[in-house]
Amino acid sequence: MIDAWLRRGGHSMVTRNNWLKRVKELFGFAKRRGYLPRQEPTAAESLKRGKQADTDVGIFTPAQMEKLMRAAPDDLIAILAIGGFAGLRGAEIARLNWSAVKERQHDRRRVRRARREYSPPTLPLVNHR
Repeated sequence: MIDAWLRRGGHSMVTRNNWLKRVKELFGFAKRRGYLPRQEPTAAESLKRGKQADTDVGIFTPAQMEKLMRAAPDDLIAILAIGGFAGLRGAEIARLNWSAVKERQHDRRRVRRARREYSPPTLPLVNHR
């Protein structure tokens, strides 16, 4: 039953494995709290993680980023710079509010991320296209 629930929707194996991990955590919590018998295995414990495809994670070189940013439309330059040089993921960039990016002295920008701030180096390409 849990396996069928994990398989529906056509989600990636990574997503399914993450959900399986959370379900196992939930059953473990229930056992620790006495909601389930500690000695009996749960339905989730018998399920194995699915095999995830190997993916190559690449890092752009500065020359590649420059080429990419020169070819990109103006409205993508800031997104590419923040993602490429500040290390934010796509979902984090999507949640950014421009009030979190503020001008600083010496033409530096500070990106507020959670409770800390990060100052990526300013690139001439970002300022002067």
